[in-house]
This record gives sequence, C-alpha cells and structure tokens, in this order.
Amino acid sequence: MWNTSSFATESKAKIDESNYTKEEKAFFEHYKNTADAYLKSWYKQQGSPKQQLTADMYVKAAKRVFKKYGHLSYVVPVELALIQGRLESKLGMTGASAYTNPYNVGEYDGGARSWVKDITTAEMGIFAYMDLMAHDYLSDKTADQLLEKQGESFVNEENSRYASAPRYEMEIKAMMGQVMLVADGKRTKKPVGKGKNNATKDGEFVRTLLKSAGYTDKDLGTAILKFQSEVMYPPLTAKQKRYVTKMNSNDLKSHNDKEATGKDGIASTKANTLGLLYYMYKKTSAKTEKASADSWDITKDNLWQAYSDFKNDKINMIAFAKACAPHGGTHGHDINLIVDKLGFTTRDNFAIALMNHTSDSLLAQFDSELLQNLHDNLGTYWLTNATKSKMYEEARERINKLLGGKTDEGATAKKESEVKKSGKSAREIISYDKIPENYRKQFAISESVGPKKWGKNKKADVEIVQQLLKLNGYELSIDGGIGVLTLNCIFHFQKIEGLTGDTKIGTSGDTLKRLVEKAYFNGAYDEKEGEIDKAKATELNAARKGKISDIPASLVANVTDGHLIGIDNSDYLLPKPLHADAKRLKTALETIKKDVGDFTISCGYRSPEHNVGIGSTASKSQHVFGIAADIHSPAGYTPKTLKSAIEKLISNGDIPEGGIGTYYWGCHYDIRGTKARWGS
Repeated sequence: MWNTSSFATESKAKIDESNYTKEEKAFFEHYKNTADAYLKSWYKQQGSPKQQLTADMYVKAAKRVFKKYGHLSYVVPVELALIQGRLESKLGMTGASAYTNPYNVGEYDGGARSWVKDITTAEMGIFAYMDLMAHDYLSDKTADQLLEKQGESFVNEENSRYASAPRYEMEIKAMMGQVMLVADGKRTKKPVGKGKNNATKDGEFVRTLLKSAGYTDKDLGTAILKFQSEVMYPPLTAKQKRYVTKMNSNDLKSHNDKEATGKDGIASTKANTLGLLYYMYKKTSAKTEKASADSWDITKDNLWQAYSDFKNDKINMIAFAKACAPHGGTHGHDINLIVDKLGFTTRDNFAIALMNHTSDSLLAQFDSELLQNLHDNLGTYWLTNATKSKMYEEARERINKLLGGKTDEGATAKKESEVKKSGKSAREIISYDKIPENYRKQFAISESVGPKKWGKNKKADVEIVQQLLKLNGYELSIDGGIGVLTLNCIFHFQKIEGLTGDTKIGTSGDTLKRLVEKAYFNGAYDEKEGEIDKAKATELNAARKGKISDIPASLVANVTDGHLIGIDNSDYLLPKPLHADAKRLKTALETIKKDVGDFTISCGYRSPEHNVGIGSTASKSQHVFGIAADIHSPAGYTPKTLKSAIEKLISNGDIPEGGIGTYYWGCHYDIRGTKARWGS
C-alpha cells in the first residue's frame, strides 16, 4: 500500500478516462447515480449538515483505485462503501476526524497512527479506505464472496475479520439493499406482514421479493417469518457464538435486541428484512441478465475492435497494448486468440508493449495461459540489440515469478536450439502472401470445401485440404471424401486458431491461408518429392498427445474422471487456446456436483480422431471444442431428474446456458451459450 504522501499526490492527479470501455463507463455512471441518490437521502434525514460527502468524491476515489489496480473487481461496490461509511462515521458526521477520514483508516480505540493527521481531505480519506479494501480484502475475493457466509467470509488475506459482529455479512447485505431501494426509488411507504394491511402495492412488492427468494406462502406474515428464521437469523454457529462471548456490554445488548426482535414476520420500510430481500432480488436479476447477455460481451467487442483498428493502422502498437492490458484476467482467452492472429513478426512487439504498459498488480490478474503465451513470444534468440534483449529477458522474468517458475522454459530452450541448428529464423511462421509462391500453389483449391450443403467438395480439392490437415498434426486418410472426420478436423483447427468455426474452407479464405502458414512452418512437406514426410507428420500428431500428468490442475474438475476435460481417451491433450472455455466447463460441473452430488463423466474433451472413432456423426461436436461433458446419473437421480436439476441451475444463472441431451445413462451438458435440448 501507499503512504499518505502517495495518496495526497494521487488524489490531485488528473484521471485519464479516454480508454474506458463501455462497461467501465457504465460502472462509474452507476457508482455516481447511486452515491448521489443515497447521500442526498441520508443527509436530508440528518438535518442537512454543512459538511457533506459527495458522489463526486466517491467516484473519483473509485476511479483512482481502478487506475492503480487495473480491474473493476478491486473497486469496492458503491453500496458497500456507503454502508461501511455510515457504520464508521455516519458518513462523515461523527468521529475524531470524521469528515477527512470518514472510514477511520488508521484509527483505533487506543488512538490513531501518526500518519492519520496527513489525511487532509475527504476524498483522500475515501481513497485510503478503498485502497485498503482493494489491497487487503478484494485481492483474492469478490465482493459477493466477502458477504457470502454469516460470521465467516468477510476476512482479509490473512484471514482476519473486518468486524466481529456475528451476523455482519447479513446485516451489510441488508443495508446495501436499502441503498439499492433508495437509488431505484423503490422504498415502501408502510410496513407489511403479520397484522398489517397487505392488500396494497407495498404488500405485492414484498410478495414479489419473497417469491424470488423462494418463499411463496399465501399468508405474507408467514412467508416473511420463514425468511427471517431461515435466512436472516438461523441458529448461530460455534464460531459466531465465540464472537458473542467477546462482545463488550453495549455490543452485546445491541446483538441481543436484534436477535429478540428480528423474527417478527414484518417487513418495515427501512429495516433489514426489506433490505435483504431487495438485495437478493437484485442479485438474482443481475444473474439472469448476465446469462441472457452472454452472447453480447462489451469488453470482448472492444478488444476485437482494438485489434481491427491496429490491423487497419488506426491505432499504433502502444495504444493497442494499452487497450488489452486491463482485460488479461477476464478476457485472457480472447487476447490469446488475438496474439495468435498477429503475424509472427508482430507478436513479440505486441508482447513487450503489453508487458511495458501493465503494472505488476494488474499482470498478476492475467490468465496463466496468456502469461505463458506472452512468455513464449518474448524469446530473445533472434535479437542482436543488447538493450532490447535485456528488456525481453526482464519481461520474461516477471512472468516467471508470477507462474512460480513454471513457464515452459524447456520448450523455449528446445525451440532456440532447433532454430540455431537449422539455421532458420524464429520468424518462420510468416503470413500467407510471403510464403514462396511455388509452395502456395501446391495447396491451391479450385472450389469450396466444407459441409455437403455448402461446399463443392471436388475430390482433388478435398485431398488438398486433408493433406494440409495432416501437415498440421491430424491423423486422417487422404481419400478425397468429405466425411465427418475431415469436417471435425477443420472445425477443431478453426477453433484453436481463433477462426470462425463453420467447417467451411473457401478458395482464398482465412482457414486455407492459416492451414498453409502453419504447414509451411511445421516443415512436414517434402517440397523436393512433392509429398508428405510421413515420419515428420507422425511426430506432429504425437506432439498433440500426452499423459494425465501433463494436464494443468486448473483443467481437472472435482468430479469422478474430471481429468477428461483436459485429455481424451485416445490420449490427445486439449489444445491451450481452448483452455479458458474448458475452465468454465470445469466450474459448471463442480457447481452441478454441489447440487446433485458426485458423478462420473465418461468423456469431456474429444479430439476429432477420438470423436469419430467412438461413432459420433456430429460435424461440429461441442466435445471437440472442449466445452462439453457426458454426465452419468448420480445416486438418486434418473436422466430426467438430472436434466431438471441442470435446467434449474441454468435458470438461476449458476451455470451457463447451453446444450442438454438426455440419454439412458444420463445427460450431455455443454456451455455453448445458446439453448439446445434433445433426447427423451
């Protein structure tokens, strides 16, 4: 963390918003509107004191945290910030230095730290609090995870609780719900529930919130009481009881009063019951909106737009790298695809530009596969400039530290050795138009190749495509027939290369060009003899295979045979560009397990060869993409009830929408992002 001098300097620095994405702009707009609505309401209730915290102070502090840490997940949600400020100082109204240090950062019952006097403005005080939250609490958890479990989850990196109140997490969520009610203009006018007039708009509103939480009793008071008993005030755990024994007399009295009056079957206008119901309602709605909006990813669109602008010379390399830098953690897969689409002569320049414009704290959030890819493209063996070589080595060392020294140094060393031995440059993967014309002519096709309803599929053209696939490590016959295996291999190649996965190959399209570029680099075509070097083609195919021990732990799901996400039953390993999506499948399977109990998956990833080998006739199987698993019915479930359980998790927003196929053994489930159902 910074010292007070650093906070003072940064609090006066200009905030550059020119590179904010639509998502980031919307986040800070919500921040401003919510803070403005709640602060006005709060100070009106308090008699409009002269010194008031403002929405502008909160937004500026939030933007400075975002600037420092590089990701919105480090910015404390505005509702949480407002409520913690209310609890600490009544939002700048009480305390030793209430207005300038409204969160009491560095202030304790026994006195204040010496540097507290250097916090001289309210914005600086809010910034210090937000930085504390980012550094200690949001470094390894999301805000939702901090509030997940009463008496346990709101802890920092060292497992120290923010507050000792046994129901702190529940109470914070309830008060955050009150902020949301004010910001949305949804506060009720009168209490509803036991003994109240419930045949009102307020009664219907609360009934809607209860229904969303799963409480559907006809009598509103009964439903509210059940919610209070089961969600708000369940029996204290042993850990929570220990907190009670350590309370001072005032805190103990407050706790006992809440426990005695909290289960009254009434939802009052400004009380915790209504607040928590609305908080849960908003979170459920957000999940549903997120699930329905999965196909429209604002950040993803912005990344690919930046790539397009760079390719068309609208922005330079530095601007391109800066556009990608904030999203290496959330959209590492897309940046990986972008890196792979860049020409080989450009990748190293992009990698070093990205590293030079990414702080250590932001780099620590990067997807591990992206870090490895950057590392691989920062090889120094073709550099003659000593200064540039040193810069590349330092960048690689930063990555090594983050990955715990587990970068594939052996592969890089082997690559350097092979390059030096062959006398070739490491830039041998070159763009299609720079490949010798004689080589390109060998693999020109006269008509389209692809699905039978689309491609002309002349035998000679199909044979050329099959040759190219074999030169890229696939095991298939060169027979001129456009069968399922050929289509599966095309689909697989397109996916790992970041191309449109349509199994279509045009006479001058990206797929054909990329097949030729990679084949030329792989060097398994004997140009002198005009045929495939069988030994080298076999080596390329073997390089796609491995052992269970070769699978990254992040790809092994915590279910029976969970390793099958990363390797198929023919020993083909899931290609690295597909890892990010496979991790989403892993997470979904583990969520399903929490709901239905452990189960066996008979297959997850299937290479094209294995997919066809077991009899699949699907030309674009989701298994080939690495986002599908066949789940055998767990104990107590039939295929039908298993399907229902998966459907419910999807509808709740707990797992992605996708395909569900019902079979005698259980269910196929995939995370394709669109709804598909089949089987009986």
